[in-house]
Amino acid sequence: MPIPVLIDCDPGYDDVIAIMLALASPEVEVLGITTVEGNQPVAETTENALRVVEFLAREIPVAAGANRPFVREYPFRRTRRRVERWTTTRSISLRGSCSPRTSR
Repeated sequence: MPIPVLIDCDPGYDDVIAIMLALASPEVEVLGITTVEGNQPVAETTENALRVVEFLAREIPVAAGANRPFVREYPFRRTRRRVERWTTTRSISLRGSCSPRTSR
């Protein structure tokens, strides 16, 4: 019997992989995904979660959560350099993406 889970995340590379693995696993039943602000604003992390769910053709609720820390401020100042960026693939395009690069 699968374990019911709610995934709370700020979808960047690592969280997208975690979402994909959870959705592919017969051991868990993903009941929903909530997003928070992390390296990207909550609007972008929510968009990323929605795009992954849509890409995988799943019917899973996604809800935006907190847009700021509740307990303490960020330990870093967000800048363009600090923000985690997505790469664009042929199949899925996520918010904050940049053009794919080829190695030299």
